[in-house]
Amino acid sequence: MAIQYPDKPWVDGQTYQYELADGTFIFMVYDEQKNTWNVSRKNTETYVTQQNLELVSTAVDAKFDMLRAAINGATDFNTLKDRLLAVLN
Repeated sequence: MAIQYPDKPWVDGQTYQYELADGTFIFMVYDEQKNTWNVSRKNTETYVTQQNLELVSTAVDAKFDMLRAAINGATDFNTLKDRLLAVLN
């Protein structure tokens, strides 16, 4: 099985997921400091593990950090809107 990666550039905490033909889901979170993707594999019958929760928590924390950075220094509504949309898309 070859792992599919999203297009670069990658950012810390970026998440990516895709489904294999057998119904298994691959869930990935990028760690910029280590320049690696943390990969977990699960099917629809798999219960949530602590590792999965930690990966999701890391991704959410990174997204909030990106949102805070987008808000800081915005001088007008249009700039703020553009920055927030860039993070959320």
